Amino acid sequence: MVVTLGGRVQGVGFRSFARYKAILLGIKGYARNTFDGRLEVTAEGPVEELEEFLKELTKGPPSARVREVDVRFETATDEFYEFSIR
Repeated sequence: MVVTLGGRVQGVGFRSFARYKAILLGIKGYARNTFDGRLEVTAEGPVEELEEFLKELTKGPPSARVREVDVRFETATDEFYEFSIR
């Protein structure tokens, strides 16, 4: 699953928030800021956990304001061993 989030998503601890939630749910992948001010999250894991993770991402940390959410489901590559911040 690749999620792109827009709004106030940079400079508010969102990548650390995503990593914390991913670890709790057993999700692997990464979160990174993009040059256009968005946040991109690539995540792999069981469907139920991915759905819960997506719910958490749409809320974000307290100081974030998520205005846009774009989700693409892709075939898992099993290339990730943990959830990292890039």
